[in-house]
Amino acid sequence: MVVLFSQHSSFHSQTGCVRIALGYWLLEETERCCRHSIIKPACVPISVISLFILMIVFFPLFNDDAIDSALTRYERSGVCNEPSYRFVVESIPTNVTFTNFTKNPSTYEIWRRLLADSKSTLDVAALYWNLRDGTHYPTAWQGNDIFSGFVAAAKRNVKIRIAQNIASEQFAQLDSAYLASHGYASVRSLDFNKLLGSGVLHTKFWIVDVRHIYIGSANMDWKSLTEVKELGYVLWNCSCLASELLKIFIAYWKLGADGAKVPSKWPLSLRTVFNFSNPLHMTINDRNAFAFISVCLSTFCLIQIQYLFSFYENHLSLCQIRYLFFQNAFHSVI
Repeated sequence: MVVLFSQHSSFHSQTGCVRIALGYWLLEETERCCRHSIIKPACVPISVISLFILMIVFFPLFNDDAIDSALTRYERSGVCNEPSYRFVVESIPTNVTFTNFTKNPSTYEIWRRLLADSKSTLDVAALYWNLRDGTHYPTAWQGNDIFSGFVAAAKRNVKIRIAQNIASEQFAQLDSAYLASHGYASVRSLDFNKLLGSGVLHTKFWIVDVRHIYIGSANMDWKSLTEVKELGYVLWNCSCLASELLKIFIAYWKLGADGAKVPSKWPLSLRTVFNFSNPLHMTINDRNAFAFISVCLSTFCLIQIQYLFSFYENHLSLCQIRYLFFQNAFHSVI
């Protein structure tokens, strides 16, 4: 960032006045203030106050968390050159069958693979945790296996961070508490009653090694793997969108800190250059695609994640996924 100061000197009746321009006049000494002298004693405190204001305005910009001196390559070019692959992910309840049904990878299979492939970092946003089942219900084994996968990843020195809704009588968050107490994960809980007056963190997504992402409706609950119909997407090998999604997670992480409040201005490092009018150009499943993560609501502008993919097959096919803060809604428009 370059801060430009321009100086203009004007002399009237042997008067010296320095005017500093910074977008608008921050310091303007009148002829009466500086009459008969270049510097008057009264001008000194005014100058000090003006410099103090400048420090307050610009100091946070130069000390922003995780801000780079330049945009990343994909942000500068607007093109992600990594060939990415996406799959629809589903959970089909036990003993439920469909005719003329194209089987997609199960949520359990994808989560298991993401855990096994994780090498350095794993960031998870979740409403609640209930992967382990103390009643030994027959179909709970998948949840137990996924929980063991988190422990195994942590033992491989994968750094695990969990942003979740605050524990309650309904959701005790015992699984995440276990991971935190045993040093397997860092956990922060968001209390939206304090942050916004009401609401819950209803987001469910994973970011693995800032390269692979899962986003969907499945809770961190064994029932979401075997007893409830769930729908999601997994995107492999896309550090560009993973980096964009990470900005959302960092916002949750900041809001989960002790005494956190929704900031009046989000850090520059969490801003994006991509939107509906300027999406990120990508290659997904060997097809041209466009994607962006949008922001909304002035009080908490990082609530909604919206992906927009356009695929060119026999005709233009528009597949739009909206993952909302208070509800999950998947829309497909052909």
